[in-house]
Amino acid sequence: MKSQKLDEKAAGMALSAVFGAWYLICALAWYAFQNPTMMLGQNMFHGVSLQMPTWSLAGVLSGLVAWLVLAYASGYVFAHLYNRTAR
Repeated sequence: MKSQKLDEKAAGMALSAVFGAWYLICALAWYAFQNPTMMLGQNMFHGVSLQMPTWSLAGVLSGLVAWLVLAYASGYVFAHLYNRTAR
């Protein structure tokens, strides 16, 4: 049985949308609950000591752009590798 191919651009866009939504939820959670969010982040990054950053819209937007680019590239590469190995 032949596998259906994935559209690399569509996979990249879908993953970007998911990562972008999670990033914005995370940024809002940090803004509303700074200390608990910092503790959670420290636990998620294997105990790395995180310093309390200052919140800025420019910082949130630059982080969002970075995550969108990374997510798009990840989705694209995933779909490409899937298509090559699912023959």
